Amino acid sequence: MKRSVTIYTVATFGLAVFCLPVAAQLDITVTDMTPVAPLQTPIPSTYEPRYISGFGSGDSFTVFFEDRSAGNFPFPICFVSTTTGPTGFAESATSTNIADTHFCVKDWPVTINGLSYAYRAWGALENTPEHNFYVSNDLTNWTLVSTFTIPNYEGFHSGHVYYGFHDVIELNGTYYAWGECNIGYTLICRSDSGDDDWEAFARVGGLYNLPNPGPLQLPDVGTPTGSFFELGGDRGYGKVVVPGNDSAFYLAINTAARPSLPDVDLEAAFINPNNWTWHDGTIGLPATAILREDGHDLRECWLAPNGEAEWTIIYDADYGSAYGDKALGYATLVAPLLCIEVEIDIKPGSFPSSINLRKQGVTPVAIHTTDDFDATSVNPLSVQLNGCWPAIDWQAYDCDEIPNPLYDIVPDEPEMMGDGDIDLVLYFDTPALAEDECFKVGDTEAVLAGETFDGVSIEGTGDVRIVRGPKP
Repeated sequence: MKRSVTIYTVATFGLAVFCLPVAAQLDITVTDMTPVAPLQTPIPSTYEPRYISGFGSGDSFTVFFEDRSAGNFPFPICFVSTTTGPTGFAESATSTNIADTHFCVKDWPVTINGLSYAYRAWGALENTPEHNFYVSNDLTNWTLVSTFTIPNYEGFHSGHVYYGFHDVIELNGTYYAWGECNIGYTLICRSDSGDDDWEAFARVGGLYNLPNPGPLQLPDVGTPTGSFFELGGDRGYGKVVVPGNDSAFYLAINTAARPSLPDVDLEAAFINPNNWTWHDGTIGLPATAILREDGHDLRECWLAPNGEAEWTIIYDADYGSAYGDKALGYATLVAPLLCIEVEIDIKPGSFPSSINLRKQGVTPVAIHTTDDFDATSVNPLSVQLNGCWPAIDWQAYDCDEIPNPLYDIVPDEPEMMGDGDIDLVLYFDTPALAEDECFKVGDTEAVLAGETFDGVSIEGTGDVRIVRGPKP
């Protein structure tokens, strides 16, 4: 089945990319591949997967899960891998030597006591504040490094047990973990080493925050299971959220928490619930889901970014006896296209910004560096002015308060009199703008569009006055 949801507002017209108003949203298609065809690994009649984690990207990724069909608690941890996407799993899963819950695995190399390991993982045993920290080089055989607790976790609740990491991420060299409490809230911890040394510093969700949980929390009581991931291209972060009643998946995005931000700013932007917006544009509780229950209960999930075009959500669910009870399913989600609004100035230092399309020379357009955007991150070869491109030259300098020169030629040494920020000035051939009919007499606005070197779309608009049009 297919469902359409709205995620942000970018449309493409020819070679130009324009950010649309919020009201004009772009449909994103989510394709749910289950319950018609749940993943055959783990085999539905053999395994009952729960508490998914994993790593990888593209079509190559590895999924870990707790097998609840294997006897009594504690249940063994198994994993499945693929190099050809979710339909390329083998028909049998591999058992590890671990029997924990909340087994969260990352492919982050780590050195312990002088020995190097390719993988690290954290586990817990049901309702206990104790965590286990493991390392491995082959995914099957794990070595227990230590059993630890979060030393200050008791300061964030009273009379309840906190246990188990549902997700661990790394932001600018600092590691953050999301752990579960048995009253439904989530404890956020951080670590400089990402091993067994953690401190708690924030709490979200749970009984005490209803009826108004934020996007880092849940639309129902429960722990925000599911994964965090980078949107790509320094655009921020996303999170797949599974509510406590296992009814649907939701997607929240945070473009304020760009990976390039300094550590303190990135952390503040990331953990601030006000910066997280649901995929349907709402803040607070989402109005629509990206994937809704349809004959089976949605549970834990893990999202594998698959480049800019598509993501794969792997999840476990109860399909009922007709589909082998509990099994893994997957859905594909078109990645959201995001666009950064930039500040531009047509003919910086000139007011009004007049263009005579019957003159020779160049028309300069400045992209300003601001507190939120570095103009030098823009790829000049990608930039278009009113759909016409490319610029014939560009320079990086502080242009905010330069004198008003006669823009007949590109200045060899622009005068530095600005605000201290390095801007990007692009020079467009004026006769070419006239020949391509990029402007006409009466136009009052120019649109500049392009991409950063990381592939993030940008757009800016500026006032303009066309004093003479192209020669008839």
